[in-house]
Amino acid sequence: FCLGGTGPTPTDALRVLGRSSVGDLERAKEAMAQVASRMNCTAEKAAEMVVDSVVEKIAFEINEMFREWEQEPAYRIWEIMKKEKLEAQNVVGVGGAAPALVPLIASRLKVASIVPEHAAIANAIGAAVARPTITLNLHIDTERGEYVTAEDGIMGKVNEKQMSLAQAEQLAKRLLVERAGRLGIEEYAAEAEITSSEVFNMIRGWSTVGKLLDVRMEIPAGLLSSWRCS
Repeated sequence: FCLGGTGPTPTDALRVLGRSSVGDLERAKEAMAQVASRMNCTAEKAAEMVVDSVVEKIAFEINEMFREWEQEPAYRIWEIMKKEKLEAQNVVGVGGAAPALVPLIASRLKVASIVPEHAAIANAIGAAVARPTITLNLHIDTERGEYVTAEDGIMGKVNEKQMSLAQAEQLAKRLLVERAGRLGIEEYAAEAEITSSEVFNMIRGWSTVGKLLDVRMEIPAGLLSSWRCS
C-alpha cells in the first residue's frame, strides 16, 4: 500500500492508531479521512488496513529476498553442505516508524524484533555525519585517441596507442581529483579507490591497432573528517 507525494502516508496511519507519536494527530486524521472516503469506512479502519498492507508488503519482500538467494548456485551448495535452510532470525529497523512497524513485521515473520536505541533519528544521524562520495567511470579508446567520462561527459585526447592499465588508472585518478575539486570535496579525493578496471586489445587484420580501457573509481562511503577526529 503506497501513498506518495503530499498525500496520506503509513506514518499517518500509525499516528491515528496510536502506535506512533510522530506527526500532528489532527492532520494525520484528516489525511486518513481522505483514504477512508474512498474505502467507505472510518478513518481508524482505513488506518488499520494501511498498516496491515504495509506490514504484509515488507514481509513479502523479505521472504522474496531469501527466495532469490536460494536460487543462487553458491547458496544451493552451501545449503547442501550445511543441510539447513537460511531464514530470517531477527528484523532490525531504524527510522521514525521503526518502533511501531518492526514488531508487527517481526510478528508476521515469526521472528524477533530489534529496534536500536535512537532508531527514530538514526537515518538523520547517518546523513549528517556521512561524507560526500562521487564515482567516475572513464572510457578510453586509444585507436581514436580519446577518452570520455560517463558522469559529466568530459572528453579529452590520449596520444599513447598502447596505453597501459596503470596509465589509465592514473588518468582516472587525475580526473576524479579535478571533479572533486569542482564539487568542493577535494579533501576526500586522496581516499579514492579503483573499484574495477579492464582492458581490451583492438585487432584489425593481424595487428593491434589500439586498446579499449575502462576504469571505475569512487570516493568510498565513510564519515566526515571532523566527525572521525572528534
